Amino acid sequence: MSRRQQVEIDAQQPESPEREAAPPWGERLRETRIRRGLSIDEVSNRLLLEVSLIEAIEAEECERLPGSSFVKGYLRNYAKLLELDPEPLVAAYRQVCGNEEPALTQVTKIKDISSRDAAPRYARWIVIVVLAVSFAVWWWSEMLAPVDMDAPTPSFGPEIGAPLPPDMPAAPQLPAAPAIEAEQPSAELTADGQQGAIEAEAAPPEPMLDTLRLSFAEDSWVEIEDARGERLFMDLARAGQTKTLEGEAPFKILLGNAPAVTVEYNGEVYEHAAHNRKGVARFTLGE
Repeated sequence: MSRRQQVEIDAQQPESPEREAAPPWGERLRETRIRRGLSIDEVSNRLLLEVSLIEAIEAEECERLPGSSFVKGYLRNYAKLLELDPEPLVAAYRQVCGNEEPALTQVTKIKDISSRDAAPRYARWIVIVVLAVSFAVWWWSEMLAPVDMDAPTPSFGPEIGAPLPPDMPAAPQLPAAPAIEAEQPSAELTADGQQGAIEAEAAPPEPMLDTLRLSFAEDSWVEIEDARGERLFMDLARAGQTKTLEGEAPFKILLGNAPAVTVEYNGEVYEHAAHNRKGVARFTLGE
């Protein structure tokens, strides 16, 4: 049998029973959209979804769609926009694409540390510790060293009261100067005061961090970015979870299935219902 004949036989074989039994949910959405005179761009703007996602739904391309929880929500919103019953469409989607959920992943910044980076750092700390211990031992031994009170004092001239040599003239006697006690500032106090002032000037003020607390009554997709451009959280949160984040306000927040999310900003509940559109809320908090 030639390759061409095999291709023709494969083309004549019917599709799988699962595919034939499922109604065309994506095609029905597309046909209804066209009858109502709506373009894909208009649907994308109303549902706040990417154009590529709308195209994948209408083409029933399961491999291009996200998790089942999201797609079911998208189908319901799309059906409501076109005034269709969403449940048959959701059931047909499950029959064709299944009901698999994406694995939850925690977005974490991890720096790769190699042995080449760790060895010099450990060696440097070992040298510092050895030097510190050596200095402490030397200082302690100096402090505890016994003082020999009987040791002779080195002489740099004739002793006081001893007769002068015959060829050395006697030094003239000068009147004793009055003792003057000058007040010297405490070296310890001055040094500590200067050190404290230098540290107060050198230490930069620490930025005040704001707190976000999110509670989820149902599954919801969340994206949060703070004023520094750092992405604090981007993941699918499950029902019953609570997430606490810290960062610099203002925060850019995107909530999928927004009515099921409670947002607290610095201990106070923030009502985001005014930003909800078709179950999706996009807003900035803390400006």
